[in-house]
Amino acid sequence: MATRGKAEEAIIQSNCVIWLWNNYPETRGLFFAVENEGSRLSSKLIKDSMLYIQANITKPALVSNKCREIINMCIKGNQVAGAQARSMGVTKGVSDCLFMWNKTIYCFEFKTQIGRQSEHQVEWQKTVENNNYEYFLIRSIDDFQKIIKKIISKI
Repeated sequence: MATRGKAEEAIIQSNCVIWLWNNYPETRGLFFAVENEGSRLSSKLIKDSMLYIQANITKPALVSNKCREIINMCIKGNQVAGAQARSMGVTKGVSDCLFMWNKTIYCFEFKTQIGRQSEHQVEWQKTVENNNYEYFLIRSIDDFQKIIKKIISKI
């Protein structure tokens, strides 16, 4: 998905969490994000490498070679970190947030009005629903508020 779509999804998710925690403070710690975007090489390491190139290398061919080295380092580093994350239970397609409430777990995926689930997200949703858990695709704060009010009123 394009970066803009991800940013818009993050805004929807953030607005929903802020609303939830402000209106139902007892849900804090029970509604949480799942960091499942995959491993990323440290932006500090990349920045430091680029600053080194900028300060110390003047020949275009050498700059190009160093940039290629950094790109390869990112690819290899992310592959290693990704394998490590999978060995620790990271699963492709897991929903953005989980909500543990009244001895039940609810899964929430945030998308824009036109955003689509990835293949892995669709498979995760099937797994969740086949195991009798509820999965919600949230496209607006209004959607979220209605669902949360319904869940909380079940007590």
